[in-house]
Amino acid sequence: MSLTKHYWQYGQSILLTIWIGSLWTIGFIVTPVVFHTIEDKFLAGALAGKLFTIESLIGIFSASVLILSQWLSRQSKKIPKRMVLLIVMLIIIVIAEFLIQPQMADLKLIGLVENSSASEQFNRLHGISSALYLFNSCL
Repeated sequence: MSLTKHYWQYGQSILLTIWIGSLWTIGFIVTPVVFHTIEDKFLAGALAGKLFTIESLIGIFSASVLILSQWLSRQSKKIPKRMVLLIVMLIIIVIAEFLIQPQMADLKLIGLVENSSASEQFNRLHGISSALYLFNSCL
């Protein structure tokens, strides 16, 4: 194994560790602490939303680099299982960040307290988003 390839594999491991570590840290440690500590739930939600956006950007960058490296280093025309897993994770991030989160933000603008229909729809989208995040965390 060449020295460059050896360092590239270490780089992939470090990038994957940062991504998955931040995924678990933000989702399962920081966010619960934020909601437990900040009494204003709207403020806590806004802060958590910013953290999840940062996490999404970390995930998109990491998944893209890792997919590219898997693609360039594959030995045959067969797609490695790890690449398929990374692609699925990237798709989940894109769906959550660019399809679900904007809808949730729009519902917040309508005013969740004043409109029970908006509140129900927000809760449904939040549940879907949470399930996708949990699924991605497990992958």
